[in-house]
Amino acid sequence: METHGAALAADLGVPLCSLRIGNIAGLDAILGNWRPGFRLDRFADGRSPRRSYIGPLTLARVLGDLMRAEHLPGVLNVAAPGSTEMGAILDAAGLAWAPQPAPEAAIAEVCLSVRALQRYTRLDPAAARPETLVREWREMKDLLAK
Repeated sequence: METHGAALAADLGVPLCSLRIGNIAGLDAILGNWRPGFRLDRFADGRSPRRSYIGPLTLARVLGDLMRAEHLPGVLNVAAPGSTEMGAILDAAGLAWAPQPAPEAAIAEVCLSVRALQRYTRLDPAAARPETLVREWREMKDLLAK
């Protein structure tokens, strides 16, 4: 899709920046899909999967910053710095989960580099903390309920 989009943008003579967005708290597989009896993989080191995350309020701010930028690269990863353990997010939200042994093919960590993104916006390292992600998710839910 990125290749097709880039080719179309070149044909039309318009700039294009494809955003590779990490997990968005609340629109993800854990907060957004939590149900009683929820299970997460647990790896040999005792941790649950770690992924790049961003809260919805931080994402909105970052997108605003990118919209004001004059020249963007062809591709940018969008996430808070680092990776966050999925079990820790559920714990911070007070949502019960049960561990299950991770299958051999399970991926323990997916962490997007946001070095290029940081040229266009300020990224607070605290944005990836489970408590921050949960707070933003709850604040967004409250805003949408109004």
